[in-house]
Amino acid sequence: MSNGTAEIPSQIVSANVVDWYGTLTDQNKVRIKRYLEKSDVSSGGSFLASVFKQALADENYKFIVAAYGSSDLVKPTLSERFDINEATLVACYNLEKYDACVQLCDLGLLMLKEKEVMDMLLARGNGVLPESIYCRNYKLNVIVGIRYDYDAGDALLDQYEKDGLISHEDVEYRKQSIKTFRLQRTFDNVFTFSKKN
Repeated sequence: MSNGTAEIPSQIVSANVVDWYGTLTDQNKVRIKRYLEKSDVSSGGSFLASVFKQALADENYKFIVAAYGSSDLVKPTLSERFDINEATLVACYNLEKYDACVQLCDLGLLMLKEKEVMDMLLARGNGVLPESIYCRNYKLNVIVGIRYDYDAGDALLDQYEKDGLISHEDVEYRKQSIKTFRLQRTFDNVFTFSKKN
């Protein structure tokens, strides 16, 4: 098979993602080659999720964000969509696209309310939610660490506890961390102001 002058890799054909592959720039068609050998070709969604996971480990954030735009073409299941979304929001965060990151976090948090996604995460965590749920964690990172909205951070933690996404003990620990961060930031600002004057 060929599209123009370039051969379509066999993994792209096996995963049935030729249309999605066709939306990639020539540069991204080259970039994806490093992820093909370890890709899961059982479905379009699992293929993309496995490629994004590798690209995330490779810190290839621009590729993820660019390839996400046409990800609906691979027709992912809800669980696959969640994994694709998780990788993309981390990529957005690392590219300092914080508004896009928060939007993807909100989408991920909505997906967490679906039984299919929650069951997948519980299975991965052997009956407990894993600590690395990016949509939960990165939304807090942006609100507190980037926007410095400490009250919104505390309210978000309360909502996470209410939704069963975090334990009460973890809420208290994280709220204490926010207080410490807030005090440190205040101290840093006072110190900087004092040095200037």
